[in-house]
Amino acid sequence: MATESVHIAVANRTQKTIVRLLKDLTDSSPWIAITAFYKALHVVEAVFFNDTNIQHTSNHGEREQQLNRNYSRSRLRWAV
Repeated sequence: MATESVHIAVANRTQKTIVRLLKDLTDSSPWIAITAFYKALHVVEAVFFNDTNIQHTSNHGEREQQLNRNYSRSRLRWAV
């Protein structure tokens, strides 16, 4: 299981990729969306790592369930 710092490092590297992809929206727009989703996944997992009730999820369904159960939309607004 990756630690919070590993998830944050991956999210930061992924952001650098997004910045590069933004230079060519015509050819890269689908990849920007996919890459942004991947970054968001790592941000959520970094938050989960410090939550003793969750710490890690294995799939999208489990992740969505934990978000709905433990985090209000207003609490996550900082990430947007």
